[in-house]
Amino acid sequence: MTTPGSTLGDIEGFQYVAVTVASRSKLETLQNDGLSDLLPWSAFIFSVCAIWIVGTCYLSERVLFDAVYRDTYRKLVDVARVDGHDRRRRSFVYHHVAFAFKMLLLCVLAYPTLRLICPGPAGFHTPLGTGVRMGVGVGEAEHRPTIGDILLVGSQLYCAYYTWELCYRAGLASYISILHHVVLLIIAQLGMALSARPEAHRDATIEFYMCLIWGVFDLVAELPVHLALILYRALPESRCRMVSQLLFFCSGWCLCCTVAEMSISAYLLRRSWGLWEPSFQVATPVVLVVWGTAQCIGSWQIFGLAMVGWRKVAKRGL
Repeated sequence: MTTPGSTLGDIEGFQYVAVTVASRSKLETLQNDGLSDLLPWSAFIFSVCAIWIVGTCYLSERVLFDAVYRDTYRKLVDVARVDGHDRRRRSFVYHHVAFAFKMLLLCVLAYPTLRLICPGPAGFHTPLGTGVRMGVGVGEAEHRPTIGDILLVGSQLYCAYYTWELCYRAGLASYISILHHVVLLIIAQLGMALSARPEAHRDATIEFYMCLIWGVFDLVAELPVHLALILYRALPESRCRMVSQLLFFCSGWCLCCTVAEMSISAYLLRRSWGLWEPSFQVATPVVLVVWGTAQCIGSWQIFGLAMVGWRKVAKRGL
C-alpha cells in the first residue's frame, strides 16, 4: 500500500533526478557506444564517395561548365593558356563542387546531427525511418537505418571531399589551410575508428560528438563563401558592388562562426574535461587553435578580396 508520504518522496526524488539530468549537457549524458554496424564497410564507403566526387568534378569540367557558363568558362580556359597556370579556372570549379557537396551534407546530416547533439534520449543506435529488408530467404532480416549509420556515411563523404580538395587545390591553398584540412581528416577518421572499440576508449563517443560540432560550423561558415566566390567570377563587372558587399558579409560571417565555434567548444570541453583521456586533453585544444587560426586567416583573405572589389567600384563609379 502506498502512503502519502512515500508518494511525496517519489515525486521529490523524480524532480531531483529530472533537474540533475537537465542541468547536464548532452555530452555528459551520452552513452559511450559504437557508432554504427556499418563500421567494417568504412573503407568501401569512403572509396565510393571519393569516386563520386572525382567523377562529378570530371564531368563538370568536361561538359557542365562549358554548357552552363559558356563565355565565362571559356575565358577562364583562355586565360590559363596565356598565363601558363590554371589557378582561376580550377578555383572556379572547386567552389562549385564544394558548394554542391557541402549543401548536400548539410541537408542530409542536419536532422540526425540535431537529434544527437541536442538534449534527449537519442543515441547512435536510435532508428530513423522505416525498416529495410536485408538478405534473402531464411536469412532475411529487417534493418532500420540508425542515426549512427547516417552519420558514418556522411562523415566518410565529408572526409572524401576534403581529401579531394587537398589534391585538387594542392598548388592553390596556403600552408595553414593544408594543415587545417590534414588535421580535420585525422580527427574525423580517428573519431570513427575509436568508436569501433568503445570499451577500450572511454572518450570515443564524446570525441565524435565534438567532431560533429566542428563539422557543422565548418559547413555553415563556408557555404556562403563558396557562393560569393562563384558570383565573383560568374557575374559581370557591372555587379561588382553587390559581390563586394556579399564578400564583406562573408568575412564577418566566418569570423562570427569562428568565435561561436571556439566558445561552444570551450564550454563543452569544460563540462566534459574529466571524461577525456590525457592525450586528448592535450591534443584537442591544439586542434582548436589550428582551426581557429586557419579560419581567421581565411576571413581576412575574404575581406581583402572584398576590398579589391570595392576599390574597383569606387574607381569606375559602378
